[in-house]
Amino acid sequence: MFFLVILAIVCIALYVIDKASKSNKKRLINKAEVIKKTYPRAFKEYESKHRINLSSAKKTTLKEIVKRPRNTWNNEEEALININQKYDEIKRQYPNGLDKLLSRNQLGMPPEELIQKENAIIRLEDEYNKEKDTYKKDHKEITKFLRDNYTVRFYHFTALDNVKSIWEMGGLYSWYTLKQKGIIIPVPGGTELSRTLDTRFGLQDYVRLSFCEDHPMAYRLIKQGKDVVLFEISIEVASLNNTLFSNMNATDSNHQHGGKLADLEKVDFLATHKSYVSRESPYFKTHQAEVLVKSFIPAKYICNFESPEVIS
Repeated sequence: MFFLVILAIVCIALYVIDKASKSNKKRLINKAEVIKKTYPRAFKEYESKHRINLSSAKKTTLKEIVKRPRNTWNNEEEALININQKYDEIKRQYPNGLDKLLSRNQLGMPPEELIQKENAIIRLEDEYNKEKDTYKKDHKEITKFLRDNYTVRFYHFTALDNVKSIWEMGGLYSWYTLKQKGIIIPVPGGTELSRTLDTRFGLQDYVRLSFCEDHPMAYRLIKQGKDVVLFEISIEVASLNNTLFSNMNATDSNHQHGGKLADLEKVDFLATHKSYVSRESPYFKTHQAEVLVKSFIPAKYICNFESPEVIS
């Protein structure tokens, strides 16, 4: 009987202690909840850093949270607010630069690290804007269309005597720009008639490129006893904003030219891929389809700038 009384007392005591403990834990959770609502960013950071869940946290953990100085919570909250405000500002000012950075396998990068990379984001934004200003809107479609039609280079022929000045100028200029600059080239391309026709069609300030390596006009130069070289040009120039496409030699009165994909689609690639087309061939004119690049082609687009091929 005595033993049962003792057991009952112990059970009651344990119940009271457990209830008090649960009540105490509940009070701690309530206090922690107040802190969480007051300092949501700082609390979320704390939870993440310490890998805790408020509803299942131990009493010792809850006590640490509750006893943590309020000014610490406040300072951390303000710091995180500033970080998020700065991040939002970067996101608003440099959306494309931010997207470019995040696309480079950095999707999980937190705002504070992104802020540290602000200069990189600005640089990427500048690159995006430059690309937007430099390239056609449909430049990807144009590049794909060229590759689908087995075109990976364009070509520009000139007399060997001109190579030294081309190297010195750092690329290929239109005859009109050379004239404006007062630069005299040893062996000018084209004739007075072709230049008159260029001007008539508003194409005097364009560098002419061919789709074929064996342009008939190059062989006319060779027959005149000139050594001729062939520069290979990256198809990237087709994507430049002011680049035009002509379905035949752009001095021909029947030619059609324009800067859109639809204009490039008028080029007869069956004709451009043929070799040594005679004047009598129905492909003779379309074999001479052209890409016209505005004013200047820098050396970076010229694949064999240092060593152009000599053709004969």
